[in-house]
Amino acid sequence: MARARNWAAAVIDQRTDAGPETAHAAELLVSEAVTNAILHTATGAPGGSFTVVLRTSPGAVRVEVHDAGGAATAPRPLSPLPDSEHGRGVALMAALAQEWGVLSGHRLRGVYFVLHTRPAGAGR
Repeated sequence: MARARNWAAAVIDQRTDAGPETAHAAELLVSEAVTNAILHTATGAPGGSFTVVLRTSPGAVRVEVHDAGGAATAPRPLSPLPDSEHGRGVALMAALAQEWGVLSGHRLRGVYFVLHTRPAGAGR
């Protein structure tokens, strides 16, 4: 998980002029999405895996976390109790990302989020 979030932050830093706050948000959201995949899908089972895909475009970065499937329900924001240790990942994604959603198809499962950036060299 640490490698995935550090990689995402490094790619955003190298390919955009997004600033550290966007890289930090991506790190947090990648960590949350990977944790959810491990806890709630076959990714956490022996032999399970996940993939992080990151695409930059002028003004935005899209991050996808593909999981091994098998979740009982689709990801959605929850309202956990204040002392609960779980249940905030998707709510954080909804709060910090400009867009987020569920990936589902014949061979694709997971979540994605989009953060707004500025393309490299665009100035501040």
